[in-house]
Amino acid sequence: MVRRTTRTWLRGICACLIAIAVNVIGTLIGSRLGDIFYFDTIGTMIIAAVSGYFPGILVALATNLLTTIIVPSRAYYAIVNVLIAVVTTYFYKKEYLRHMLTTVCYVLIISCLGGVISNLIEWGISGRLSMVDFETTLVHNIPDKLICAAIAYIVVHLMPRSMRDVLHNVGWLQNPVSERALMEIKQDRTRKMSIRTKIVIAISVACISIAFVIIFISVAVFAEIISVEADVNSATAIQGFQREFIVRVISMCLGFLVLILAAGIWFAKYHIIYPLNTIVYRANRFDFSDEQSRMRNVEKIRDIGIHTGDEIENLYFSFLQSIEETMVNFTYMNQRTEELDKFQSGLIMVLADLVENRDSSSGDHVRKTATYVAIAMYKMRQMGFYTEQLTDKFIADVIKSAPLHDIGKIQIPDAILRKPGKLTDEEFEIMKQHTTFGAAVIQQALDTLPYSDYLVEARNLTAHHHEKWNGKGYPDGLSGEDIPLSARVMAVADVFDALVSKRCYKEPYSFEDAMEIIRKDAGTHFDPKVAEAFIAASDEVRKASEQFMDMNYTTKDIIR
Repeated sequence: MVRRTTRTWLRGICACLIAIAVNVIGTLIGSRLGDIFYFDTIGTMIIAAVSGYFPGILVALATNLLTTIIVPSRAYYAIVNVLIAVVTTYFYKKEYLRHMLTTVCYVLIISCLGGVISNLIEWGISGRLSMVDFETTLVHNIPDKLICAAIAYIVVHLMPRSMRDVLHNVGWLQNPVSERALMEIKQDRTRKMSIRTKIVIAISVACISIAFVIIFISVAVFAEIISVEADVNSATAIQGFQREFIVRVISMCLGFLVLILAAGIWFAKYHIIYPLNTIVYRANRFDFSDEQSRMRNVEKIRDIGIHTGDEIENLYFSFLQSIEETMVNFTYMNQRTEELDKFQSGLIMVLADLVENRDSSSGDHVRKTATYVAIAMYKMRQMGFYTEQLTDKFIADVIKSAPLHDIGKIQIPDAILRKPGKLTDEEFEIMKQHTTFGAAVIQQALDTLPYSDYLVEARNLTAHHHEKWNGKGYPDGLSGEDIPLSARVMAVADVFDALVSKRCYKEPYSFEDAMEIIRKDAGTHFDPKVAEAFIAASDEVRKASEQFMDMNYTTKDIIR
């Protein structure tokens, strides 16, 4: 990683040197043509477009210093080339240079910038401001900048994509982040002020303060020297020299001021801002939903590859180590949770079997009703019924708790529970209490495990699976959607299994007759939507009914 960064930096430096050489050669050609054209910004435009603000400004300023040897007065126009680098980077990043209209605007903007600033500097030095001079400068600038922009555009688009990527990624001290991810990072809000804003403010204040002090001291020293050496009668000349000196100092300082500001922001961005923001970006979007997603997200954090060589790098590796250890513990806890879940499911079936073994007439009733409940709920969701309630978790909780719906029968006396004939009215009243007995048992478990969702549904369907849609059921006489959905589904499954199963006091109904009873009782005994879905799933219900004697056939066979 470090070697790759070093190679990238070396390539970036070489590209900047080549760009400076192109600018200098262009200046020499322009001088041979009598300064009709300057050709001194071609390399600046190329680097600014491909590598960004700081490299572009650096090339512009270095070019200006070197071309001062050829044309000494150019030392005072550094800010012009620096602003051209800034504008070029902005237009290229926004992809404005892909359209003819915005390209023309770009050429006009940099031409006018050059014309206005050049004439302001001339006015500051000579004390004269001429509209004719401005128009002449603009006439020279527009074709010059148009030619430079055209050459730069051609070079950038002929440049291999791999080379453009290398130059674009100069400065990264981690694996580069995609433009899309950078946009999402920028949209993440901080509570008050971002580190980027604080750094920009700090660097700006420092640069402006230093520049102001330098200019103030330079002017004071210059004024003192001139006042000592100059003739007393040359006050006007002294003022002219002082004004010219101030303009020259300010024009030279402005270019360096922008360079220092860009350099500070550049290094802060790649050494602090991007590494920290990338860590936060990956942490905020960590997906804990399943094992595969967790491992994929850990790999994404590992791929950040921060190598700033400072406290940021230490923070990154500490964070990565913590995440990896957390995932190991998370996986271990999930395995233990799955084992506990299996234990709970097994315990539920043991409890259900205890009830079933006391009630000799029920034969696999709890397993069959759980299967019918699963079939009905999946069909309801498929048909668009109660979709907000029928989430994967809700369905899983109801299927898991369905075998407990008759758990209250454990408190019903054997004489009633195992009676071979029809119950008397008094016995039936006692039998009806199995709903409240069961709800009380489940509530005791809930008091111990208050956040167990499946126990909540177990209590609901245990207490209310004998309620009727028209309010004539028991134990509370609830009606319509006041009856919990899990209990309304169990009501259909419970009655259907009772109809098609043989009892000591009756023969089993045929599948068709049982379905007809479910259809007829829809809207009175049963929720019409639950009954409709159950009937619509008759093929699956029939299959489950016929094959349930196969020990390999369980509710897992129909869980989606």
